[in-house]
Amino acid sequence: MTLLTAIFAIPLLAALLVAVIPGNYRFVIRCVALAATFAAAALATRLFVLYDPALAQMQFAQQFAWADALGIRLRVGVDGINAGLILMGAWVAFAATCAAREIASRQITIYEEVYAWFLIPATALLLIALLLPDRWPRRPRRTP
Repeated sequence: MTLLTAIFAIPLLAALLVAVIPGNYRFVIRCVALAATFAAAALATRLFVLYDPALAQMQFAQQFAWADALGIRLRVGVDGINAGLILMGAWVAFAATCAAREIASRQITIYEEVYAWFLIPATALLLIALLLPDRWPRRPRRTP
């Protein structure tokens, strides 16, 4: 797993894991959520440090084919603005997970869902910052 993939895959896998842990294991659920967001924040910090602002191109760019028959693929990469957004988003997600204890510690019967539904938007935030735009296929213009 590469650096960019790990930044958004770790919170997503943690959300899936938290969703299947029974609700009476509150400490384990909280530890999984904290470990996942801290790992994403640490990897985002590493990405920010490794980013070279002297290069005028996308860095750490990757492309994955999801559905070849449909032409659907995932392209991720980092430019100057995204490097800071990824760093900020990952650390905000970790801080919010730390603060979620106050919300989740109330008399909530769906404790695991609080953290699972928090980790999914955190993953989406990081993934959106990593996505590279792709050009839509253009039709050739007809000449009159």
